[in-house]
Amino acid sequence: MGTGAAAMRVGERGRDGFRPRGEGPSRLDALTDGVFALAITLLVVTNEIPTRFDEFMSAMLGFPAFAACFAILIWFWFSHHVYSRRMALIDAPTTAITAVLLFIVLFFVYVMKYLYAWLLAHVIGVGPRELVQPLSFGDARLLMALFSVGFLAVCLVFVALYARAWRLRERLGLDEIERIVVKDEVVNWAALGGIPVVSLGLLATNVPGLIAAGGWCYGLIGLVKFVTGHRHGRRMERAMKA
Repeated sequence: MGTGAAAMRVGERGRDGFRPRGEGPSRLDALTDGVFALAITLLVVTNEIPTRFDEFMSAMLGFPAFAACFAILIWFWFSHHVYSRRMALIDAPTTAITAVLLFIVLFFVYVMKYLYAWLLAHVIGVGPRELVQPLSFGDARLLMALFSVGFLAVCLVFVALYARAWRLRERLGLDEIERIVVKDEVVNWAALGGIPVVSLGLLATNVPGLIAAGGWCYGLIGLVKFVTGHRHGRRMERAMKA
C-alpha cells in the first residue's frame, strides 16, 4: 500500500487503486517538505568538514546510524506525500493533524538520532563510541520508551488522517476501490501502532529479558507490513473482479 499514486495524473487510477486529486503541491505540502528536510539536516553526522583523517573515519562510522534514521524519515515523508496526493485536503482539521505530525517529527528526530547512535556504537559495535556515552540500564529504558512514544504518535497521526478522509468519503467522491484503500490504510497504521504499544508494555516490566525485547520487537515492522499488504492485495483483487 502507499505507492503508485504519486506518478499518476489527476483522475487517472494508479496501481494502488487510487485516483490522485492534488494537481500540485500546496503550501501545506511545501511546509511539510521543508520540515522533513530540516529534520534530515539535523541527522547529519557532523556539520563541519573533517580536517584530520581520524575525524573523517569517525564521521564515516556514524553513517550507519544516519542511514537508519534517514530511512525512517523518508518513509514517514513519503507516506504523507501519498496521502496528500490522494486526498488534496487542506481544510483546518487536516492542517492541524499535519501540524501535529511535523511537531512530532522535529521531536522524534533527536530521540531517534541518539538512540540509533547508541545502539550501533554500544550494542551492535558499529560507530564511534566517543560520540555517545554508555547509558545506564534505566536511561536506555527511558530512551527506548521515548522512541516508542514518538513512533506511536506518528502512527496515530496517519490513522487520524485516513480516518478523516473516510469521514469525508462522499465529499471526496471516493469509489468502492478507493474506500477499500482508505480503510486498509487505517488498519495498516493501527497495526504498526501496535508495535510501540507492545514495546512500552515490555519496557514497563522489571524483567531484563522482556525489557530488551521491547527494543527488538521493532523487527516486527516488516512482518506487519507483509500481513497488512497481503490482506489489502486480496481485498483489492476481489474488488477489481467484482
